[in-house]
Amino acid sequence: MIVFLLPPSEGKALWGLCSTEVCSFSFEKPTNIAQSVTEKDIKCTWVRYQQAMELHQSLDSGPYMKAIDRYTGVMYKAIGYHQMSSNAQQYFDEHVLILSGYYGALKPYDCIVNYKLPITAKWLYAFWSKRVTRVLEDATLVVDLLPWAYKKMIDFWMLRAAWKEVLQVDFFAKKWTERKKLTHGVKKVKGQWLQKVSSLWCTTSEAIQQVSLSSDILLRFW
Repeated sequence: MIVFLLPPSEGKALWGLCSTEVCSFSFEKPTNIAQSVTEKDIKCTWVRYQQAMELHQSLDSGPYMKAIDRYTGVMYKAIGYHQMSSNAQQYFDEHVLILSGYYGALKPYDCIVNYKLPITAKWLYAFWSKRVTRVLEDATLVVDLLPWAYKKMIDFWMLRAAWKEVLQVDFFAKKWTERKKLTHGVKKVKGQWLQKVSSLWCTTSEAIQQVSLSSDILLRFW
């Protein structure tokens, strides 16, 4: 089975459309950590910090929304899930895993609360230590689209020791003579690339590595 690893987004929809929480994985949640985070932990102050703490006081009562709708950041807008064909949506639902500082791991259709808990918050790495990696036990190919902060939730050495194939993807701008690795705009590019992979229903490592976006973008798999 192919699994694409995605980060959550800081931007989230505020409302909720689901009546109950639905999670594919039965992780204990770091509720105590969420309810005691500092301004430094979640990198916001004043009103935004107070709003986050108000959210964290009602983590068990909703409102709830599917993860693919809850996350509204640049990458998720570029994925354009609701503009995909039904077949592409099915591929995305079956093969994408979203890592989360509060939920651990999510499928796109899981119904979740609004929260503000980046993985860099104090004690979270220790809380999730190697637990998330275990949900990949059925994967044969793992495609890593995570930023560095979220890569630390996965024990890639453990995956490779279990003979899992791991593809880590870097995006480069071809038009620069030094072919500099993309930093600005990379979230959008990741989203567009994953949308194309889903629409092509790629089933092998070779097929995934053949998917390109444009002549301006180079991909490196390692």
